Amino acid sequence: MPDTVRQFRVAVIDDDASFAMSMAALLGSGGFDARLFDSAESFIDADETSRFCCIMIDWLLPGMSGATLCQRLAAVGRHPALILMSGTQFADSRMPQKLPPNTEFVQKPFDPEWLLAELSDICGLPQ
Repeated sequence: MPDTVRQFRVAVIDDDASFAMSMAALLGSGGFDARLFDSAESFIDADETSRFCCIMIDWLLPGMSGATLCQRLAAVGRHPALILMSGTQFADSRMPQKLPPNTEFVQKPFDPEWLLAELSDICGLPQ
């Protein structure tokens, strides 16, 4: 029997508490279990990477950047799908030349229906 909690668990790493809470509400309405982190370091300290089907990471974080966290996760080997998010228009010009495998870059704001469909595909949630 599959571990459905693990199968549909999504990490949201964003220092904007209101955005993170809105993501948790949206993801919950779509059948996902969202776990919120306010920094890359708090995510790393929790040591739960393998418990998520997808990790949503803000580009601009205090301390370690979202792009650096993506690179770090890729360096340790197999990792869940990553969605790197940015609310700034210039972020894609500073994007690393090569993103890790299973990494998608999206500009905020994004369509909530698109996100739920994308996560359903990534995590294998029946629609």
